[in-house]
Amino acid sequence: MKKLIIFSENKDQSTSKIVRWINFYNYDVVRINIDDKELDVLKFHSNCLKLQTSNGYVDIMIDDIVWFRRFSSSTSFFLKGSSSNYEDSLKMFEFHEKSNVFLSFIHFIRLKCKVICDPVFLSVNKTHVLLEAEKIGITCPQWLITNNRKELTAFFQKHELIVNKTFNQFSFYSNKNYSKVLASLLTKDDLDKIPNTFNSGFFQRYIPKKYELRIFFFENTFFSMAIFSQNDEQTKVDFRNYNRKKPNRSIPVTIPENYKKKLIELAKKLSLQSGSFDVLVTDDDKYYFLEVNPIGQFGMVSFPCNYQIEKFIAESLIQKIDNSFKNEKAFVIQRPHD
Repeated sequence: MKKLIIFSENKDQSTSKIVRWINFYNYDVVRINIDDKELDVLKFHSNCLKLQTSNGYVDIMIDDIVWFRRFSSSTSFFLKGSSSNYEDSLKMFEFHEKSNVFLSFIHFIRLKCKVICDPVFLSVNKTHVLLEAEKIGITCPQWLITNNRKELTAFFQKHELIVNKTFNQFSFYSNKNYSKVLASLLTKDDLDKIPNTFNSGFFQRYIPKKYELRIFFFENTFFSMAIFSQNDEQTKVDFRNYNRKKPNRSIPVTIPENYKKKLIELAKKLSLQSGSFDVLVTDDDKYYFLEVNPIGQFGMVSFPCNYQIEKFIAESLIQKIDNSFKNEKAFVIQRPHD
């Protein structure tokens, strides 16, 4: 009998709410937490994958419906019983064997099951995303990757205000100490402290905004929220520098159809079925695309805007279950107007 399986993480509350909605409609769902310390492969052949979890055994069969809600290669299953101590040849062998079992486990599901959110595409490269967006005609703030102070200074002088939004963090060695600048405006004083060469960083032109958009999408259905973060110095550059004492005002908003079509095209280019887009809107209503998060938390959009995204996803998954059985009375869902 076909099953619905959700891969997630133990502390993900959005998954818990979706599971409760599915159970509310009297449908069954198997949740597998990828950070489960008991997770292991017990049996594996061409037609079945048998996993051990802390809640018992799970058989993943051909044509089961599998949603990778949250998934990472850095799992307890992947590393359990293994070591990265390359001085110990036996431990190194165990590590690589575990790696191959993990990859085989992923490929079995990708090839044999009906997959929602392919785990191969749950990690994206920032520059790849921006290049694909620009090719489609989506406007992005001008950006530069460099490890050279002269080039960075020229970029700074051209745009007057720039933001450091590196892949991980921007750091440079000064006075025998590392200085780190995280997702913030770069000033002339910052530039004066930077040596001639430094660890390569990612920099973008700073765009003053009317508000920011967090746009969560699930299989081409969009849930958009405007975040008024510009007037708070703490959140002005990036709303994710949350002001807990005085949160930014957030409201549901409709995005233009032509822009939505471009985002759908970008998602297809990136092989994404779900995720969160971050976009800036200026005072003259121009849209500037920043990035996409394929895993994308949606609770922060669902609750303030009363979208009930968790209910919507649960109903979408139920519809897939019904359709897989070709049930004439398939569960009918109402798709919200964006």
